[in-house]
Amino acid sequence: VAVLVLASPAAAAMALAMGLPDLVKASPAVVVGSVASRKSQWSGDRIVTLSRIAVEDTILAEDGPVEPEITVVTAGGEVGDVGLWVAGEARMKTGGRYLLFARRSAGTYRVTGRSQGCLEVISDDEGATWVMPPDPAGLVTWKSGHLVPGLPFLAQPARLEDVVSGILDAYEAGSP
Repeated sequence: VAVLVLASPAAAAMALAMGLPDLVKASPAVVVGSVASRKSQWSGDRIVTLSRIAVEDTILAEDGPVEPEITVVTAGGEVGDVGLWVAGEARMKTGGRYLLFARRSAGTYRVTGRSQGCLEVISDDEGATWVMPPDPAGLVTWKSGHLVPGLPFLAQPARLEDVVSGILDAYEAGSP
């Protein structure tokens, strides 16, 4: 019984590895934005974190315009002296800049594909802007009837303009 109890949270923390076309198809909104603030709170018996994102650029907006500021809800966080860490979940830091694949949910947004849909954006000393790969912890793929560790579509840093071009190409290829 103890093994089942310990294994249950791990199974809940797994996410299937998604390619860029899968992320684009499952994400009505794709934006670049900076985290203005974060707040963790209880939601039932779990902790969630609400991150207020100042949207800098909207790449895709299938469900209508994306507001200049959105709230993204992720699993985990700290409330008082209690913390919850969810393997594979998107984690953002205040002041961080991110490329987010998301979907609306009850007035807020949820990240698609957990950490796969939340990619840190950084600028180097020469002014180039890069998208960093996510932490692959908790990502799996289905192979020969078994779940095996998976890798995110972005395995190494890539220029933001190249990733945006790939997003738009994937969107066009998936459009009827």
